[in-house]
Amino acid sequence: MPLESPRQGLKEKNLENKMFNKKIKNKIGFGIILLLTIVVSIIFVSLSSGDFKVVSIMGEQKSIIEEITVSKIENTNLQARPVNLKIENTNLQARPVNLIENFVTLNVLDQSYQIEIKKGDSVYDAMQTLNNLIDSFSFEAKEYPGLGIFINEINGIKGKSGAYWIYYVNEEEAFVGVSQYILKDGDSILWKQE
Repeated sequence: MPLESPRQGLKEKNLENKMFNKKIKNKIGFGIILLLTIVVSIIFVSLSSGDFKVVSIMGEQKSIIEEITVSKIENTNLQARPVNLKIENTNLQARPVNLIENFVTLNVLDQSYQIEIKKGDSVYDAMQTLNNLIDSFSFEAKEYPGLGIFINEINGIKGKSGAYWIYYVNEEEAFVGVSQYILKDGDSILWKQE
């Protein structure tokens, strides 16, 4: 019986170890694939099995919607099916969402304008901005020393005899001139002839 050289024995041992490691790697790879398949199956089954409670949070407010139906496509090879979503009812009230940040609304007669404002803008500044942006809005004003700016005409309509243009902020009559009232986000300005 021929004697093995130590090198040949080592080579055979290394070859056996490599084959053993390859078998383990294959088994681990198969195990990972199997585990992922199980997890995806569980997620798919749980998503397709029933009703969902969804609460949509906008800042500190929660939307209040009773029930909506949407179509959901799980896979491009599968057909869409309706899914009923029930949204949890809360005691909080929904607040209207404005697409423009820092805005005011200016109402004159039957016209309503929404104007974006900068910090520190007055009613007069907002009216000037609107006058520069929109052809359908115009006004004339006169400055009186010690009193401020007085609005004489809006959209071609002058103050009638004994009546003047008076403005209201958030449905309350303003007690300062148009150049002195500093606007806040969401203010509503209403002009009336009185």
